[in-house]
Amino acid sequence: MVSKYILIISCDRSGGKALMYSLSDKMNIPWIDWMFNPQPHHPGYDKIEDGKLWIEKPHRPVVQHTILSEHQELINNTPHFNSKVLLEYSNNFDHIILLDRKDIKEQYESYEHSLTPEHKYYEPTFDTDGIRDLHLQPAPSGIYETHKDKLKKSIRWKTMFTEMKKCMYFISTKLGLPIHYYEDIFGDKQYRKEHLGQKGLPYNNDWFNPNRRLRDGKQWWSNEQSKIVKQK
Repeated sequence: MVSKYILIISCDRSGGKALMYSLSDKMNIPWIDWMFNPQPHHPGYDKIEDGKLWIEKPHRPVVQHTILSEHQELINNTPHFNSKVLLEYSNNFDHIILLDRKDIKEQYESYEHSLTPEHKYYEPTFDTDGIRDLHLQPAPSGIYETHKDKLKKSIRWKTMFTEMKKCMYFISTKLGLPIHYYEDIFGDKQYRKEHLGQKGLPYNNDWFNPNRRLRDGKQWWSNEQSKIVKQK
């Protein structure tokens, strides 16, 4: 039996978006991303009232994805992640995927590099001559380049990701579900087959190709074509 109501809960920088696209693409059903913190062009944005978003139950087959940073709260300047809404909302789905990354250092370095100037904690990077190196910002496509200064700065996110992993473990315990890891999903074809394909979750393997990495990658798609199914 193929699952038709799928929820992906992921720690940031764990490949959740690519997994969402992969399932949506192969199953030919819509996807919704950032559902708890939609942007003006995202579904649900017009339902925001008083800074809060009312999330409706899925009324059609869908792959939905949320990252834990959407549920972050600062308590005494320490990041905490509210799992209550996620645990309640997960009851509406017939398949839930929990996703994290084993290598926390790679995770927070990736996060630092992916920040855009719109992010309140973004810090510009400069060349040795003091000129701002604009090409090191993530491109509109999402591709970005590794830079030694950003690697050094990235340690500031270690606490956030440590707390994020604690929250993911709590959700895993409450739901009685395993946590899958980026390194396994994206690095092991047999693992994908056993834990996705054989569990009623057909996927498009192209999305797991290392050539599609955003970090130090190159654009692999055509701007004139779109293969993913977008939410209408």
